[in-house]
Amino acid sequence: MPLQVPPLSARTQDALAAMLPGPGRVIANPVDMTMRVSAELFGRVLETLAADPGIDAIIPILTAGTAVQAGQILGSPLVRVPVAAVLPGQPEAMTMCGCMPVYASITAATRALAHAADYAESRSGEAGAVPKIAGIGKDAAEAAIVAFLAEHPGGGWLDGEALDAVVRGYGLPIAQPAAVQEIPPGTEMFVSLVKVAAFGALVQVGAATYPVADGPAWLLPLTDHDAREMIDSLPSAQPVDVPALTEVLHRVARLAGDLPSAAELHINPLIVYPGGCAAVDAKIRVAPASVVDPYLRQLR
Repeated sequence: MPLQVPPLSARTQDALAAMLPGPGRVIANPVDMTMRVSAELFGRVLETLAADPGIDAIIPILTAGTAVQAGQILGSPLVRVPVAAVLPGQPEAMTMCGCMPVYASITAATRALAHAADYAESRSGEAGAVPKIAGIGKDAAEAAIVAFLAEHPGGGWLDGEALDAVVRGYGLPIAQPAAVQEIPPGTEMFVSLVKVAAFGALVQVGAATYPVADGPAWLLPLTDHDAREMIDSLPSAQPVDVPALTEVLHRVARLAGDLPSAAELHINPLIVYPGGCAAVDAKIRVAPASVVDPYLRQLR
């Protein structure tokens, strides 16, 4: 989402004119308070700008003397908007001053606010629902993983009967060569699952011929709306059976939620053809489950 620098209201500009020193000041947006303002006045200006109905976020440029005051003022109920501050020259790319993030450059602060705005926009649309998936054999899959970890305490890649139990338990569309099952020609895709300690489970989909980093990814929970948005963001030149691909995404997401020890999953290539999809192989890595912060995904 592109960020804009809106004009300040006449009331805000009048308030700034009354409190800021005269020479060199700029009371239009962006505001220039000059270097002569105290930390206390800096905080009052921040409150005044936050009260403007046309302002959704503020990027204040700090000095060493105003950083602490700006951080403290955010505790005021008068500051109703997000603040991403900049302290030029600080050695760290980003630090925290109270609950305020402080960046080393305006570019970094602007990029952070833009990402936050994009995320808020994506979450403000249709909420969607996590669909119910039929035919899940969680118990057999979980037992297979427990048995595997008993033999391999450090974890590893499933194979043989253990891999088959998880694949069959979650209905992943893996072709059976022993049955000389032929996969019709179609579009080669990939579906992946990776669990990252700082974020949780991440489901990804994309074209098998493209770098994995280019595929859209989504954090759990995965709703029907989320899955459709992921598929819609794929290059339009890729013809796919949307319902079949959507079901695979939901089955992988359900697996991730049911099986804490499932650390990684890769289906590549997944051949998506008119009327269905199938893959020759799936790889699943398991590891001892770690404790996850229960508030990790409560971002709304």
